[in-house]
Amino acid sequence: MLENHLDKLSYFVAVAKSGSIAEAARKLRLAQATLSQSMRVLEIAAECELFYRTSSGVTLSPAGEKLYAFAEETLQKAETLSSLFHYHEEDKGGVVRLGTKPPYAAVLWPNYLKKLQTTSKDIQIEFTIGRSNDELLRLLENGSVDMLMLPEPPEREHLISYKLFTDQFRIFSADSKIKRPIYTFYGAMTGKRKTVGQVIKKLNAKDVVNVDSFEVAKSFAENRMGAALMPESFAGDGKLLSLDRNDIDLSAFGQLNACLCVLRKREKDTRLKRLRHALLMKSRC
Repeated sequence: MLENHLDKLSYFVAVAKSGSIAEAARKLRLAQATLSQSMRVLEIAAECELFYRTSSGVTLSPAGEKLYAFAEETLQKAETLSSLFHYHEEDKGGVVRLGTKPPYAAVLWPNYLKKLQTTSKDIQIEFTIGRSNDELLRLLENGSVDMLMLPEPPEREHLISYKLFTDQFRIFSADSKIKRPIYTFYGAMTGKRKTVGQVIKKLNAKDVVNVDSFEVAKSFAENRMGAALMPESFAGDGKLLSLDRNDIDLSAFGQLNACLCVLRKREKDTRLKRLRHALLMKSRC
């Protein structure tokens, strides 16, 4: 039974990420035969094949994909739980330099900062705004910033990423009908603007107005000056109604995603761990 082999999940994740048992064994400093046997034990316990094996390496089977998602979440929760019992009074705060893109500084950080003011008062955040992921990654790698908030985790071996936030876009209004115009913040939208426009047109809304933030869009909707196209979490206290329709594919608006990214060699840095866990706990609230 799989529950008797949870200690092997970290090995399983390492193999899945490396795409090679030999490479994973090298990184884990294990004998290849030992790691290969551990994967076989997991497959026997799961009663199914977790990997497709070829001469060039391994890839996850459908069952392996499911176990990988579970393993990633379990290991992350275990790290969070462990940290609760290892912070001491002598742990000092300080400044954490965080790099992010303009939409994330404007959209996500106001809510997170409120949480940090009560849980991590001794940690100060200094922001560096970058225009592209590549620019921000260069700043992280050369030590100009300590941590990044990015839309998607970069696939680089020397980095570790943590999923922070995912939210779906919806159309909200103070009334049961969509009022014109529809206000939104294109800067934080992952859907293609042309596709978004086509969906809006299908809703019989003539005008879509781009504003500086979702807070502004929400304010217009609450004051019955139009509707707001924004992530669900921004709808807040229930004053606004979600106007979803079965004939509209809201996935065209994309998602609002965010992850935290740190250098692997700085994973154990006390300040970064405290900030990371505070943000992850806020995301789960």
